[in-house]
Amino acid sequence: MDIPNERSFAEEAYERDRASDAECYCKYLTSVIALTEELQEAVSREEQQETMALLSKFKAALQCWPTYDYLDVTEESVERLVQYLLLNLDIEGPQLFSIQSKAGVSHVLKTLQDAYLEADQYQESTDD
Repeated sequence: MDIPNERSFAEEAYERDRASDAECYCKYLTSVIALTEELQEAVSREEQQETMALLSKFKAALQCWPTYDYLDVTEESVERLVQYLLLNLDIEGPQLFSIQSKAGVSHVLKTLQDAYLEADQYQESTDD
């Protein structure tokens, strides 16, 4: 009779599911980070129409933020994060190209990059 591996089937299944969630979440974050980088460039160039269009796209992307139970990316945590990101991007009118708005976009970018790094650690390694 074979002795089962020390790791249980449930643990392995959980890790596979978490890795799959991490891969999907990282893909989503990558697209939002790219959009934020475009927004940052538009704000730096002080392109009002482009900035407003990208800001609108960014807000739309945040409205469909996915949740992943295996990563503890729950509806509640997503709501808090989205609210925090939008608060940092509360820029309109004459404030659009101010130092505060540029700093806000940079802070949003850093927050998204941190979220990516946190999720990325759970992706399955590809060097197996």
